[in-house]
Amino acid sequence: MAHVAEIWRHPIKSHSRERIDQAELTQGKGLPWDRRWAVAHERSCFDVDRPRWQPSNEFSIGTKSPRLQAINCYTDPAYRTLTLSHPDRPDLTINPDDDGDAGEFIQWVMRISNGGKYLPARLVRAEQAMHDTDYPSISLINMASHRALEAFMGQSLNPMRWRGNLLVEGLQPWAERIWIGKTIRIGSVECKCANTSAVAMRRWLIRQRVKKTPTHWRRCAMASVIRIAAFIWSSPRVAGLIRTTRSRYYDADPLSFGR
Repeated sequence: MAHVAEIWRHPIKSHSRERIDQAELTQGKGLPWDRRWAVAHERSCFDVDRPRWQPSNEFSIGTKSPRLQAINCYTDPAYRTLTLSHPDRPDLTINPDDDGDAGEFIQWVMRISNGGKYLPARLVRAEQAMHDTDYPSISLINMASHRALEAFMGQSLNPMRWRGNLLVEGLQPWAERIWIGKTIRIGSVECKCANTSAVAMRRWLIRQRVKKTPTHWRRCAMASVIRIAAFIWSSPRVAGLIRTTRSRYYDADPLSFGR
């Protein structure tokens, strides 16, 4: 049976990841605390006086600074703090909405940012979370498709590189090709599947072009077509609680299809 195996949120876009056992979803909203903040780079056009959603190119992201993907996070909603850890940095606890803490975070992350790209400048937020979509959304990854991509590429791939929210097990590879435009149910929650991660796929494909051999390029081009089906964005239509197999006293919430 298809079910949610893992739930991940990323409180600071591209700069943290946190595994949780359950989450309460609200209609028309993303995962709580997911992409609530983002790191505007030194050339960003983000307007702090009139904050609003901006596309990923306005922020420091993992595709430009790969070491950022090793940042783990622990969220304390009661105190509104984040505790960040990285193999090459000391742990740091901050309130992202505090200007002093935000400045300390920028100094902390500077040393693991790619100096060849735009450097991080400030920690920002807006009313709408900084998802890759311009509407509130959650992302689902079919782990069977992920493993099929690993087999095709002939190498191990960490699913965290896709920075998805819900990792789903129990499906056939590429079953998500037919999800677009449909409603899926996760326990009591209903989500409308909107689109695949075409933008992320294109970025990933472009990075592969540094590999010069024609054979490698053909394999990457084919893999990118597969990759587009492995990552689905959806928007909650009916609120409710979602759980994983790690949730105490409960089985994982099953996934099923509506119309």
